[in-house]
Amino acid sequence: MSIPYRDEQILRILAANPGGMTTAEIFKAAKEQRGNELPDANITSQRIYNLRNTKHAKINTHDTVAGKIHKITAAGLPVLQIHKITAAGLAVLQEIDGNHGDTVEKPITTESHSEATLDIIQQFDQAVGIIRDGLIAALTPPADGIEIVDKTKKITLLEQLENAHFFGTDDRATIAEIRRDIEQMEAA
Repeated sequence: MSIPYRDEQILRILAANPGGMTTAEIFKAAKEQRGNELPDANITSQRIYNLRNTKHAKINTHDTVAGKIHKITAAGLPVLQIHKITAAGLAVLQEIDGNHGDTVEKPITTESHSEATLDIIQQFDQAVGIIRDGLIAALTPPADGIEIVDKTKKITLLEQLENAHFFGTDDRATIAEIRRDIEQMEAA
């Protein structure tokens, strides 16, 4: 099941905060994340509304003294694929009782969202570092100039072409110039 990144971002924030959050708190947390796609509180509010008002609500909202608190539901967790059991700690699974609409909290062990996010960011940074180092190595000329692999073999081939009679005089002269240039270059 694929959902828009904005919705996934909200669900991930709520999964990391099982006690629930207000819309303003969700928006503030989103602004601090890499790749944030929630440009303002209005868009955040609209996305929360859409996640709450579906056949299988992924967010449950209830009024408190602090304001409307949003929590991820049991239907929201599978979307994030937060089922990997680890020793990371205890998280809270929100289940909606279909008959009463009440929120029932049931503890389960899952991988901490913040640890998973940090791991993904570190893996991405490592991959970017490898690509960057490869590009720098490919674009940096060797310290001694141009490297020629199998220099002797290549010079021998050029000598044979230089003496081949099926080339014209001008072509053989050009091949001879190429051979002399290569001979002057440093061996690899």
